[in-house]
This record gives sequence, structure tokens and C-alpha cells, in this order.
Amino acid sequence: MTSDVTVVVPTIPPRADLLGRAVNSALRQTLPADAIAIALDAEGVGAARTRNRAIEMAQTTWCAPLDDDDEMYPHHLERLLAHQAETGADLVYPWMDIVGWDEHDYNDRDPLGMFAKPFDLAELDHRNWIPITYLIRRELALEVGGFPELGSERWPMDNCEDWGFLRDVRDAGGTFAHLPERTWAWHWNGRNTSGKPWRTAEASTG
Repeated sequence: MTSDVTVVVPTIPPRADLLGRAVNSALRQTLPADAIAIALDAEGVGAARTRNRAIEMAQTTWCAPLDDDDEMYPHHLERLLAHQAETGADLVYPWMDIVGWDEHDYNDRDPLGMFAKPFDLAELDHRNWIPITYLIRRELALEVGGFPELGSERWPMDNCEDWGFLRDVRDAGGTFAHLPERTWAWHWNGRNTSGKPWRTAEASTG
């Protein structure tokens, strides 16, 4: 059985060890991905452009973005695809466990208060609560131009280009569905870059 999914992973040289963990998690899926597309940002161009390169490399109907410092649980792709089949959505987003957050700052498994709540079109105008580790129809991702670069005309902000992407997907008529299950781990550590190219050097420490 084919999943028709490519796991797309942008990465930077200082995080080769973390990349191995992420790739291994993609290889351990109960429903295997057809491919894993890894795009290396060796020039410091940022996560948006690098992730877009990985999406362009894919040849499948679906893409499953994964940051190089996070990991999928073994049932991640299987559950996302099953929920997509049930809902017909163009984008399916699950929930996650947060690993490594200081317990004094974080003691709630749902800090945004959005776990198990249906997608809200209007809420996306005010904030983004959808982490990058979801399932997206590749054709739609390409149709909206992929992820906007920080400081660009599409997204003049200096962070959260993934928020801009989700708003573009919504405005293009894309449909969203939330899978109220925790299917991956978000690792909170001193090497998070938040997609900012100027933080690449910082990621080599921590």
C-alpha cells in the first residue's frame, strides 16, 4: 500500500545529529512515506525557501512537513491520512507533545487552548495555533507559492512565515481538519531557530 506522501525536511548544517532523529522517525512509520525530501540550507536563506525546495522535490499528492529538530510518532502519517480520507480536507493538522520546555514555564499540554477544537477560519486572522507538522496537499502548497519568505511582500513580518502560508492556503479555498490526537513531538531546546536565517549560527550551540 502506498501512502502517496513525501516527508519534507528543511535542515541546516549545525543540526546533523537532530536531523538523524527526525529522519529515523519518518522511517519508522506504520504506513511508510513514499519518499523523504531533505533540503539543506547551507547559505542561510531561511526555512521558508528551504522548505519550498523540499516541496518542489516531492512527486506525491501529499507532503508532510517535519522540522529537523522534531520527530513523528510511528502512527503519525497513518492517522493523518485516515483523517483526511474521512474529512476530505486539503490540510490535516494533529497535536503534539512538547519535550524539554521548562516545567516552571509550561505545565499545560495545550498552551494555546485549541486542542480538539474545530478549525476556525476567522481565528487564523488573529493568530496561528497550527504547528508545521501536518499533512498538506502538494498541488495546493505550490499553487499559493509555498511558504512566504520573511520580510517579503507576501509576508512583511520578521517571523511566523508558516502563519502566512496557512492564511494563503485558506484564502485559496483550502479546507482544514483537526485530528485531536498527539502524533508527534516538538522538541523545545536552545537550538530552535523559528525559521529565521540569522539564527542559524546560534543553532550550533545550546
